[in-house]
Amino acid sequence: MGFCDQIMKKYFSNKKINIIYMVDTLIMGSAFKSLLKPTRIIIGTENKNIKFLNNFKKFNCPLFFLSLKQAELIKLSINLYLFNNVTFANAMDYYCRQNNFSFNDISLPIKLDKRIGINSYINSSLGVSGGHLERDVYSIIKTSLNYQTKNYFKNLKKLNDSRINILKNKYLLLNKKYKFSKIIWCGPSYKKSSFSITNSAFLRFFNFLKKKNIHKIFYVYEKIFNNSLLNFKKINNLKIKSGTLLIHNYSNKTDKNLISEIIRKNRNIFCIDIALNDSVLKKNSQDNYLKIF
Repeated sequence: MGFCDQIMKKYFSNKKINIIYMVDTLIMGSAFKSLLKPTRIIIGTENKNIKFLNNFKKFNCPLFFLSLKQAELIKLSINLYLFNNVTFANAMDYYCRQNNFSFNDISLPIKLDKRIGINSYINSSLGVSGGHLERDVYSIIKTSLNYQTKNYFKNLKKLNDSRINILKNKYLLLNKKYKFSKIIWCGPSYKKSSFSITNSAFLRFFNFLKKKNIHKIFYVYEKIFNNSLLNFKKINNLKIKSGTLLIHNYSNKTDKNLISEIIRKNRNIFCIDIALNDSVLKKNSQDNYLKIF
């Protein structure tokens, strides 16, 4: 909050320059569509008489001209609301697990309530990833002068950060039984349509193994990445034997068929599905399959 004001004071205090802050809430994988057909346009400016701003009236959607701070706070509020949605689902998932089911088993009828919505972010997961929402949570914790507000978001962040322990604990429990020699992670970015591994479940789990000094051969499968330090490879080039743990986050149809074939030929592979609850994986891996959500 107040970033644009700081820029104005630091660089443009003695110049006739206008800063325009345009709020974007792009969803990964649909940026171009959002640009051409926005649901609303939010402009932050201290000078609403700039002729250039009239161009935005050509879009057939609600148009808002606000102050710089108001526009910044809209962006912050949207991300904090989404963070709250995700963390709410994860808090409820902890409660559901007391009764031996996942919150995702009941989330759809909840979403169909018109006051909540089918596109709401209420799916249990290993926590918020990607860096965007986390950044704004950090911002409000750092800048809020109200103790209750600051403490509220601190507690949300603490609950969110705890979610990766579900995977860590499952791994430690399974590893005692199966003694995994190799780990394959399919889909390292925080979601299928993103290039970012910032704060992703993959990166947190990888760092967990490294910190615990658990020496495992760790392979990552994802076509769009190329990082030799993290052993990013094509899964069909891997020689997989028993003692392998496959953690499945996402894959496209072709890659899913490859994974399915590998599992079919190697019955001793144990599969953990952390996002998709994929029936193909479950069918082929028989009893060596664990659905986390």
